[in-house]
Amino acid sequence: MKRTKNILLGILLVVLVGGLTYYFSIKFLFNQFAKLHPDGNVVSVEEDNNTSVSEDDGHTNIADQGSEIHPYENQDEEYPLPDLTPKPEDENGDSNLDGTNADGEGTDGTDGEQSTPVATSLPEVDTDEYKVFSNYDFVFIGDSIFAEKDGKYTIPEYVQAYTGAQVYNLSKGGMCGSHGTAGWMSMPEAVENFVCQNQANQADTQLYDSELQRYIDADHSNRGMFIILNCCINDYTMGSIPTGDFADCYVESYKNCIERLKGEFPWARVIVMTPYYYKNFDGGYEVNGLNYNQYYYVHLLEDIASQYNMLCIDMYELAGFNENNWDEYLRDGLHPSNAGEIVIAKALSNSLYTHFGQ
Repeated sequence: MKRTKNILLGILLVVLVGGLTYYFSIKFLFNQFAKLHPDGNVVSVEEDNNTSVSEDDGHTNIADQGSEIHPYENQDEEYPLPDLTPKPEDENGDSNLDGTNADGEGTDGTDGEQSTPVATSLPEVDTDEYKVFSNYDFVFIGDSIFAEKDGKYTIPEYVQAYTGAQVYNLSKGGMCGSHGTAGWMSMPEAVENFVCQNQANQADTQLYDSELQRYIDADHSNRGMFIILNCCINDYTMGSIPTGDFADCYVESYKNCIERLKGEFPWARVIVMTPYYYKNFDGGYEVNGLNYNQYYYVHLLEDIASQYNMLCIDMYELAGFNENNWDEYLRDGLHPSNAGEIVIAKALSNSLYTHFGQ
């Protein structure tokens, strides 16, 4: 009888300890979730053929995997979701957003040539209207949209031809605005190397290192400076956490980069540029692993620019690429063809001229 009683007490103790362990484990995980999702709201969605519709606003998102939550749908009021017109699902409904960057690898370059240092000659351009920046340095920090070229020249080289500015292209295919891109230089690293004048010496950073050395060797006395930042697409495709109370999320990384640049170069104007329309990933409406589409990251970028009273160049609007003409301007559905590079460079030059050159 005593033996039976001891067995029953043992079983009761095991159940009690197991229950308490389960309770505190769930509570711990909930608290960790709350740190990443400070609003604490979880919105259920209805699924139909891999299409998820959030109940609060009716926005349609093309999901790579069926998901029952949209953890950022009710993000705090400082970063509300933009009002987007739902886009139709692709014919096959498949997703390519698998946690890699825009090319499914660690770098953006698919068919484009990773750029060499700025060419010894500049391209011929169709106007001299914007050529009022000859006493300025333009420093470009971004991903493959700046780093690669379909023809002979990169977008920054075309901008130099249009504006007369001296261009330094500190860009790298695969660059993210936030930390966490294993093996590839992030924008915070690029900014820190630029500020400290340290070469990156990482995989495929020859362009960055050679351009940084060119900047170090040049005389910048009595010259103004513009720093153009373009990191958004890879954060979307790789699923960078958009917001949170930690330094590595997209918003805080971008803010830290801006403050670092403004602190080191107080006379410089820091500019941010949004992506343009591209065909891949359902035009950016397909959601990533965090259930966010491209335009949420764009919205955050616009909000950051507003907070710092900075110019945000809306390339989606200015470039004019769309579902009817993308094959003329995009060589692979994402990266610009030579014709697209010229359009982007001219739009960027015109925007800088309109705001600062007149």
